[in-house]
Amino acid sequence: MPFQSRPTAAAGGPVLGGATPASGRLLIAGVALALSWSVALALMDALTIPPVVVSADQVRSSAVVVSARRAEEGDERIRVERAFRGEAQPGDELRILNLAAVQGLQRKRAYLFALKRFGRDYEVTTLPGQKAAPLVYPAEGEPLERVKSILRDDL
Repeated sequence: MPFQSRPTAAAGGPVLGGATPASGRLLIAGVALALSWSVALALMDALTIPPVVVSADQVRSSAVVVSARRAEEGDERIRVERAFRGEAQPGDELRILNLAAVQGLQRKRAYLFALKRFGRDYEVTTLPGQKAAPLVYPAEGEPLERVKSILRDDL
């Protein structure tokens, strides 16, 4: 049998185990599409802000519900801007005993505080069995409307 050379891509024959230039381009396009889709999903996940869920039980079991800002950085006091329930008035400064345990509090931002009395001071209300840090909510948008709705339903 005489020596025969294998057909090459230039001759239109199979290359590397039967792959043709067209199937190679298709494979590259498929990998690029899968990679692009993965990157798009990762970006959507990273850039999506989870919704703030207001605890109705926390609000209902609180003696005082206010919108307030931290009075001074590192201080245990908040300055009330708006009162929704209880004896606090706008302009009052309230000492919050567990304020240091609240995570992510920014001084320049207003928050909704659901509070219970503790002697002459207050604590952010926590629920029985709650292991997470005390919860406060941004005093804007959906959380604000939800707190108003919870308090309105209690009347």
